[in-house]
Amino acid sequence: MTIALSALLLAACGAQPTEAGATAAGDAAPAPAPTFADKMAGMVTAASPLSDPRGEVMAALERMLAADSYVAEIETGAGTMTLEHVAPDRFRMTLPDGITQTIVGDRMYMRMQGQTMELPLQEGMLEEMRDRGRIAARQERASFESLGADSVAGAPARKYRMTHEDPADPPATLWIGDDGYPLQMQVAGDDAQGPTTIRYSRFDDPAIRIERPN
Repeated sequence: MTIALSALLLAACGAQPTEAGATAAGDAAPAPAPTFADKMAGMVTAASPLSDPRGEVMAALERMLAADSYVAEIETGAGTMTLEHVAPDRFRMTLPDGITQTIVGDRMYMRMQGQTMELPLQEGMLEEMRDRGRIAARQERASFESLGADSVAGAPARKYRMTHEDPADPPATLWIGDDGYPLQMQVAGDDAQGPTTIRYSRFDDPAIRIERPN
């Protein structure tokens, strides 16, 4: 189950935003190196969305990375799971069989049949998943195609296809809303399992709270 949670966390790309340090007014300090957010923002503002599919997709990814919280409903052949995230390091996933997995910092809590089991996370696991450089490098090896206008549950969206060079990475389709946040992602699967569909919602919702289970 930890493996399943790890894969879903990577798919959801939850991460803590990187903040640039402020300089004192009037000081002639050298400009800081551009952050991942700066680079992604520059990519999308340099061109219109439909003329730069890569820039639009990466900008949507950055918006999600910078969100304080969100919910992702993951639909697979085995059922539907709900993943909640509160930055920087809190996750809760509810599985179809009612089992709940909660991550707070470097600990994972698995609750099943009325009992809670506390487990340590593998050292560096979350940091590796949230490594923006790693995420950006992975996307650099992908091609992006705009599929035009579409809608998700009645909400207008722009649709894109992502194809990776590595055959181990299946192609994916992403829908981005008018606010620039991802609405839905569909990842191709094999004939037995079928595709995985991830629907995103409740970005920056302060009502989402994740605490250590009792």
